[in-house]
Amino acid sequence: MVSPVATECQNTTSLFGQLAEKIPKTEEVDVQDLTELLNKKLISQDQDQSSASSPQSLSSSSSTSIASLQSDAMVSFVTKDLCCPTPEVCAPVLSRFVSHFDEKLRYHYRDPALDRFLEHGQFGFARKVHGYVCASKKILMVLPAFPCKSPNPRTKVLGELPDRTEEIAIAKMNTFCTEVAEYYAPGAELTIVSDGRVFADLVGVPDHLVTEYNDFLQNVMFKNRPRHIVYRSLDDHLTNGEVQEIHQASEHDQRRAGLMEAFKNEKEGNSMVKVGFVRYLMEDRIWPETMSKSQIKKVCRETADRMIQRNVAFSRLCEHYYPDHVRLSIHAYDSSGPKYPVQIAPNHGGPTPWHSVAVELANGETWFVKRSVADSLVSQGHLELYNHPEFQRPWAYRQITNDILDMKKIVA
Repeated sequence: MVSPVATECQNTTSLFGQLAEKIPKTEEVDVQDLTELLNKKLISQDQDQSSASSPQSLSSSSSTSIASLQSDAMVSFVTKDLCCPTPEVCAPVLSRFVSHFDEKLRYHYRDPALDRFLEHGQFGFARKVHGYVCASKKILMVLPAFPCKSPNPRTKVLGELPDRTEEIAIAKMNTFCTEVAEYYAPGAELTIVSDGRVFADLVGVPDHLVTEYNDFLQNVMFKNRPRHIVYRSLDDHLTNGEVQEIHQASEHDQRRAGLMEAFKNEKEGNSMVKVGFVRYLMEDRIWPETMSKSQIKKVCRETADRMIQRNVAFSRLCEHYYPDHVRLSIHAYDSSGPKYPVQIAPNHGGPTPWHSVAVELANGETWFVKRSVADSLVSQGHLELYNHPEFQRPWAYRQITNDILDMKKIVA
């Protein structure tokens, strides 16, 4: 098993120098109040969409609620704060896109008090999107995700390669972008940047497994790629030619060192992200029986600190290469911005594809759960594990009974 803590390569050449903060600013000006006119347009569009039987219909109570809450505020924001030259065109699109994102893709805290999207985040989100809409350009988003499978096939995942979980998550995000094109002609595009190379040595995954995971996504799942998704990795952004040659350091160690040299920021961090890292490290690794729980926690906290540093550096890399993209995240931020958390599992609060397996129920629902949960249901006679017909390896679980399974209670 690879050590969870690898030695950082030192004294690398700075790749890009210090990044300058670029925060767009606008001045508030007096403009004609178009609230009444735009509200009529929004209501008309909502009625048209709810009466159509198309995939993009935003008819749920949650989307209606946020649309009604934000319509007046969004109109005021577009006309006054953004000084939009065509608010009658942009405000309805922004309002719909924000509602659509909130309903279909955004992660919602179970405790509404922790969620700041309505009070604050939606406006920063709309500001980022407005640049595209006002220019009638495709809305671009970026999501660092899909690193590699957890190194714990015993209780969390099926194996080392992508499976049904990745397939479902990618389809969910592609569907969202497809739906955008049905009410905004230029559409939307999501760039996924794999961060597996960033953390592999710290979480105990050999680099060759990260390569195999990336290759399968790139060459199989994205061969006839989803129309609205682009796939990239750290390898596409930091080449060996940009990093000083270091004796006995692997090419991937060099990329990691180059990432830290160019984009590190010691002051940034997120306590909730660290808690998540510690939890995943404790669950993902198979620890020696001789180690006490306190010793394991100590190692995990130290490793999580280094993961936070790299996460910040990788985040800054994404800001550098994708400065105008809407920044999405799989981490538990409060949606106040500038990063907006997304729910890529089909079940609310479900784990990410690289930490779970897919369970297909008889009622048509699909859940992402830990492998130990699915295996327990197999032993009870409810599920079976099936192989992919082409790849001939374990792919997902499916229900073989007609029993009603209370998955919320099962995974609690």
